[in-house]
Amino acid sequence: MHGGSGGGFAEGTKYAPGGLALVNELGPELISDNGRAYIANGGKPAIVNLGEGAVVLTAEETRQALGNATINNGINAYKGGLANTPVGN
Repeated sequence: MHGGSGGGFAEGTKYAPGGLALVNELGPELISDNGRAYIANGGKPAIVNLGEGAVVLTAEETRQALGNATINNGINAYKGGLANTPVGN
């Protein structure tokens, strides 16, 4: 398993080597892998199979990147900013 000393990416990575990795150890971590951005397992600790070159943001970087969005088994997508309702409502 890849990642830091514990096999995870709590410290984030800008270029994962690919393969199994522990994510969300210290909170939800935004993953960018093969043209897809997601948070695995609703933000709870999980082992994921990352592609080579995947980017994993730290939990703090993820909080900053998402701003006011909440993580409830997914991320709300705002079609016109935070003043509008989430897409699909």
